Amino acid sequence: MRFRPGARCVRMCLGFVVTAVSAAGCAPVPDLGTQTVDYYTGHAKERQTMLEQCQNNPGELGSSPNCVNAISAARLAGQGSLRSLPSLQLPQPASSVEPPQAVSSKSLADSNNRASGLSKED
Repeated sequence: MRFRPGARCVRMCLGFVVTAVSAAGCAPVPDLGTQTVDYYTGHAKERQTMLEQCQNNPGELGSSPNCVNAISAARLAGQGSLRSLPSLQLPQPASSVEPPQAVSSKSLADSNNRASGLSKED
């Protein structure tokens, strides 16, 4: 069987291209590097992105250095934030609040019987 004059060269080039694409497709994802807690403290957007990735895939990324550093930075950034909140404006308690009345065992038994539908006549 005879091939056209340039077919052998085309087949070899095609083989090299297929091999190169296969190798590139199977290559591991490059590591982006580990960021420090200080980096994530100063870069809120990157910290939030990393926290979302860690929460989306905790089995694989949960214990990675970047997730640990982003979580630590989020904790540091969140400290003291309660002090900046406005007061709750709770109402003042009434000055003439009566103390709770003591409950006798007889009145407790009567209320239990009424709640269960039992009476003394049964």
